Amino acid sequence: MQKIKCIFFDIGGVLMDHITAFNTLSRQHNIPEQESLTFFRSHADDIDSGTLTWANFEELYCEKFHPSIHFKLNFLESFVRNIRIIQQSHDLIYELKEHYNVGILSNMSEDFFQLVKEQNLIPNIHYIAVVISGTIGSIKPEKKLFEYAQNKVNTLPDELLFIDDKEMNVKAAQSYGWNSYQFNTTNPTDSVEMIKRNLRLENVNL
Repeated sequence: MQKIKCIFFDIGGVLMDHITAFNTLSRQHNIPEQESLTFFRSHADDIDSGTLTWANFEELYCEKFHPSIHFKLNFLESFVRNIRIIQQSHDLIYELKEHYNVGILSNMSEDFFQLVKEQNLIPNIHYIAVVISGTIGSIKPEKKLFEYAQNKVNTLPDELLFIDDKEMNVKAAQSYGWNSYQFNTTNPTDSVEMIKRNLRLENVNL
């Protein structure tokens, strides 16, 4: 393995807890959490690839669940207002940026990403590359998105590290020659310590 030069982070489930936020929004509108989440996940790929807008998803959601009260803002803005950051991974990025190039590689629509930035839900640093599925028209675990990210940073696959909460995306990255690590959203402290422990093998003083 070459020395790691660039680390790409996923956003949802790594830098912020969006699932808890979605469940909170469901409770606020008296909608069963699991049914609501299952419905959201059934449309997530279309939203992330840009083939389904959040406005259209809101229409489908309201047709299915008939919320007891109207959203104070539109669905996406109401959703984002409930999201909380995962502080441990934010702290990690601020530490890593002193030693590595850091990028974003996430399945997310462009308007979702802009709101996430406006609400300071990702660390405010200079990213070597920001690769969002909604702007590329490809979603993880598709190879096209990983190739696009690799070309953006002009780095060999084994010099890249990818951190994601989904096993299929982590395994996909490995199949494309990247190093990767599966982040545990429910135990971020252990995940961060494991990442730092592995990077210490490169003799970087973290």
